[in-house]
Amino acid sequence: AGGQTGYVLAGYLSPLISAEAPDDALFMYVVCDEFLSLRSAPDTGAQRIAKLTAGTRVRVISFADAFAQVETDSGQTGYVLFAYLSETPTPTETSLSPKAGTYRVVCEKFLTLRSGPSARADELARLKNGTQAELLGFEGRFAKISVDGLIGYVVAGHLQGPAAGLDIVRERENYTYEQMMTDLDKLVMKHDHLTLEVIGQSVEGRDIPVVRIGSKNARYHILVQGGIHAREHMTSLLLTAQIEYSIGDTAYAGISSKQLLDDVCLHVLPMTNPDGVTISQNAQPTDALTAIYEADLEAGLTALPIEEYLQRWKANAVGVDLNRNFDADWALIGSPENPSATNHKGAAPVDQPETRALVAYTKRWQFDATLSYHAFGSIIYWEYGNDAKINALSKDLGFALRACTQYPLPGGTGLDAGGYKDWAMLQGIPSVTIEIGTRACPLSLEEFSNVWARNKNALLAAARWVKR
Repeated sequence: AGGQTGYVLAGYLSPLISAEAPDDALFMYVVCDEFLSLRSAPDTGAQRIAKLTAGTRVRVISFADAFAQVETDSGQTGYVLFAYLSETPTPTETSLSPKAGTYRVVCEKFLTLRSGPSARADELARLKNGTQAELLGFEGRFAKISVDGLIGYVVAGHLQGPAAGLDIVRERENYTYEQMMTDLDKLVMKHDHLTLEVIGQSVEGRDIPVVRIGSKNARYHILVQGGIHAREHMTSLLLTAQIEYSIGDTAYAGISSKQLLDDVCLHVLPMTNPDGVTISQNAQPTDALTAIYEADLEAGLTALPIEEYLQRWKANAVGVDLNRNFDADWALIGSPENPSATNHKGAAPVDQPETRALVAYTKRWQFDATLSYHAFGSIIYWEYGNDAKINALSKDLGFALRACTQYPLPGGTGLDAGGYKDWAMLQGIPSVTIEIGTRACPLSLEEFSNVWARNKNALLAAARWVKR
């Protein structure tokens, strides 16, 4: 820079936008699943000149919005989405997941230690309940551990590690709406750069809170929401804990949280569906819930006893699956005809107070990204619709989150539409869904320690991404 040579944090560097590339040739590589379209203009609707396969080297000529003008080694010139280019033939995000710590095996009989991160990998040993293991890292649903010098992989949900160690938010099997509201009030009272706002009420009149971290005048804004599916209420505990952790004296990728959050405003909705969460946690039949249960029994949609049926409840208080209620191919979604514990999409898009509140709040702000937390699967979904630019940016956001969570990024083929992520992407907002956990919901508290280890830095990783 100006003739001086030295070192800076790479996270604060970005290619020059709408500027000519430097005189010394800038070579990059295509990173994609199948192929990347080389187009005649910086527009996803422009004519396709060629298909560039993964690993293809290109010379960058200039930048235009989300596109780069490039020249291939064969002399073809055109435009590609910049998010699918990397300085190396593979994605350049560094693995930043936790690499150390002592965990304890939690299981009924034994936990299988395997040679690779797959249920089909060779069995190395059978670990008894209570066995001590050293965590080496994560890969998808699996954790890499060392036990008495033997290194292998186990399902991460059967490892229990250190508690989060926060001052206000404490791990609980059933993190209730009332406890969350108490914790949010305490956090806002303690930290003057937190703002608590009620954005609407649920069917049963519970306030739906959002906590803003940072100034409303910040350059970058990110929305993070969880607890939209009732039985996935561990996401509400996680998001509330993330608020406390992210404003503490911590760092990610060598950058302090204070620096990462400078000029970034995080909007966190820990529990979008408070009525449903309460139903799942209490499992107390009411006349209305019993009527829905009996209708599901008659329709063959459940064979569970009513208490277990209510524990596995996903919907809101009137039996609408809120994450099928958004206006994103809503008419094409298959759905039970009547209200149900799961999958009923409602009578019309956004006909529920909870989805109306979230849509209205999203339209108030120009969000640079959204994160939706769900359970379970230990995976990140990024794809929806036909907007190649938004899909590319969402995938790039997914790569940034994969760096700390070590969750894989499959495509979106076969997923139901109608979700908040899907609707947000149709509004032109890069968005992902993060699925935590490895076992059926409601997740056991035993899972939280590994979920926390993988996701505690996610808000900071997202802030790092939007500033890049």
